[in-house]
Amino acid sequence: MKFESFKADFEIKNNYLKLALVVSSILFSVSTFLIATQRRYFLYSGGEIFKDAPLSVEVCRLGFIGITNGEPNPYVITEGIMDLIKKDPFLIQIDEVVALKTINEGQCKIIFKSNHELLAFKITLDKDDSYPFIYKLAQIDELAPRDEL
Repeated sequence: MKFESFKADFEIKNNYLKLALVVSSILFSVSTFLIATQRRYFLYSGGEIFKDAPLSVEVCRLGFIGITNGEPNPYVITEGIMDLIKKDPFLIQIDEVVALKTINEGQCKIIFKSNHELLAFKITLDKDDSYPFIYKLAQIDELAPRDEL
C-alpha cells in the first residue's frame, strides 16, 4: 500500500468520524434541550396526600409531655383539661417515646416507656381555627395492653 492511498483513505475515514461527531453532538444538544423544557404532569390516585397531619402529631406530643411533666401549655391544651390538671396533676415519668402517630383525624396514639414499662394513651384533639396551632388536646384515654384500635 502506498502512502498516498493510505493518506487519502485515512482522511476520508477521518471526515466520516468528524461528521458522526457533529451529528451526535447536535442530537445530544436537541434531546437535552427537549428534556429540560418539557412539562411534567403527575397524577396521584392514592387518596389524600397529606392525610397524616404532622401538626396534630406535634400538638399531641407537646400537650401530653407538658401534662406529664407538670408544665402544661395552654396553647395546646383545652381549658377543661387545664382545670382538671390544676386540681389533680397527672405526673408520669417518660423515659422514651417509642411511637407517636395519628389514628384518625383529630386522634393520636402515643406509646412510651416509663420505669421499664410500656404505656399507651389515645389522645383526642379539638380542632378550631381560633386556636393558635389549630389543634388543642381535649381528652386522654389510657389504653390497656389488650385494647386495640
